Amino acid sequence: MAYYTVADLEKITIHEYDNLLFEKLGTTDMDIIEKDLDTYFPFKDADAFRQGACQLFADALKKRFGHKVYIIESGNAFHIFCKSEDGRLYIDVRGKTPSFKEFVQGLFGINNETDNSQEYKFVDSDFNQPFHDIGRKFAEAIIRNDEERYA
Repeated sequence: MAYYTVADLEKITIHEYDNLLFEKLGTTDMDIIEKDLDTYFPFKDADAFRQGACQLFADALKKRFGHKVYIIESGNAFHIFCKSEDGRLYIDVRGKTPSFKEFVQGLFGINNETDNSQEYKFVDSDFNQPFHDIGRKFAEAIIRNDEERYA
């Protein structure tokens, strides 16, 4: 199974999932949400979970599969993700890979040569961003749609 690239993630749009996310909302309603109060809507596509909302995807992975959550930091940049039970696979919205080099190549600002990640415990501020409930449901829907990629 291929590891998703940024271009792949940008093709996974929330509009593909809106019928799974919102019982009574259609595409027109999603457009209204995106433009509501001129607020930036970060969850137009799955790339939001690679940078900016990685904690929501990691939380969804933890809840669905029990994966442990980790954080990797480099300067001011960080990424929250999961690892397999044996610690050999790195798992985020792109899928799973055993290659640390491949994993960090897709992360903005993370240029670590070695894995210095640490187990991470969520804090309240991880979940108080605008549209976080929609983002969480989008992450859960992506995982449900392709469980083998993330299990």
